[in-house]
Amino acid sequence: MRQRIDTFPAPDVPTKAGTQATTEETCWSSFGTALVIDDEELIREVASMMLEDYGFSVLTACDGIDGIELFQQHKDIISLVLLDMTMPKMDGVSCFAALHEIKSDTPVLVSSGYCEEETALLFPDKSLAGFIQKPYSASDFEITIQRIIKHPPQRGKFHHPCII
Repeated sequence: MRQRIDTFPAPDVPTKAGTQATTEETCWSSFGTALVIDDEELIREVASMMLEDYGFSVLTACDGIDGIELFQQHKDIISLVLLDMTMPKMDGVSCFAALHEIKSDTPVLVSSGYCEEETALLFPDKSLAGFIQKPYSASDFEITIQRIIKHPPQRGKFHHPCII
């Protein structure tokens, strides 16, 4: 088993609400396959390691086009997508639309340096599972993934499971 990573890619910072993860939130695991779509290799690698620590098998794609291809091939086993907003070849909005067209009930977590409010405007009436702003801490990432798995979004609503 890999060594647990404490930060990604920046040091752990308190959440806006000042909340700390409870024992229940830090002692959990999941299963299934996650797809990480991000053009930054380091982010793909670190996110993959953290998702594997949570119990996921992980597939990775370096851009939206590769992500859609992998999603199409493995749509029946993918239980979560981590999607970057800004990538070459195809941005996150276009990629999300294509993923949603293929299989609309797979939770998609958008990751971006843009703020959540700006991102939500790009996805009106869409079924995003949530948003996490870069750089994010390992604890925020874990809490966000856990909430998405425990409380999947309702179809057609922008769901805000993250604390940031």
